[in-house]
Amino acid sequence: MDREKPAAILPLCLLLVAIFASGCGKEIVPAASELMTESYSRPDFSNIAIGYPDAKSFQMTATRGQDQYCMVQEPATIRPTAPIMIYMHGADGDETQGMDPEYAEGTFARLRTLLADRGWIYVTARIDDFDGLRKDLESKYGPRPIILSGSSLGGKQSLMEAMANPGEYAGVIAMCPALPLTDASPAKALTMPVYIESGERDVLIAEVSRRIAGVLKRQGTPYIYIEIPEGTHRTPIEQIDWERALGFVEDHLS
Repeated sequence: MDREKPAAILPLCLLLVAIFASGCGKEIVPAASELMTESYSRPDFSNIAIGYPDAKSFQMTATRGQDQYCMVQEPATIRPTAPIMIYMHGADGDETQGMDPEYAEGTFARLRTLLADRGWIYVTARIDDFDGLRKDLESKYGPRPIILSGSSLGGKQSLMEAMANPGEYAGVIAMCPALPLTDASPAKALTMPVYIESGERDVLIAEVSRRIAGVLKRQGTPYIYIEIPEGTHRTPIEQIDWERALGFVEDHLS
């Protein structure tokens, strides 16, 4: 009887091996600690003396049959090599969101100040008509490096556009990007520096953000991933360290 036990146990062993193997094929969401370049500390904004030029509204030539309304903040002197940063708003906003100095604990007052100090051109757009917007901006300012940024829906739009047309952009800054990705393999197209912030309690978006950061880490794309402990969907917009994010992208501009 003892000699028959291995034969009886073999089918069970094979079943367990099959279950284990099928589980290994699934993508495991990495822990935030595996992806963050350093531990999180809340940034200090007290050294930013708020001050920036007025923004102007303009209407872009539509390429998709839908009017595109935008705003632009130009520096006092536009350098020939000055980059353009495009901000895409969340689902509750429009092109005025990224210019509103009161929105999300004054995050855009800080951003506009830092962009003015750097001499960057800053553009906010209502809809994600990126082809038309790039053409309009190039006709007005000439060819320049373009950095995409956005929060929530706008973070999704920025990342999706950069994945679709990576050669057009010099960097991406995304806050709580609302991407419906369970498979992060499209992120392999992100060859430019990418800065992402999410909140720990914004569970689904944090998981997607980690997957994307994991792809970037494995393929050696320059990236920074920050996950704010106990942070909600809105926390990254309110607490993003724009100085660090802009400096990271700026360091990789040719």
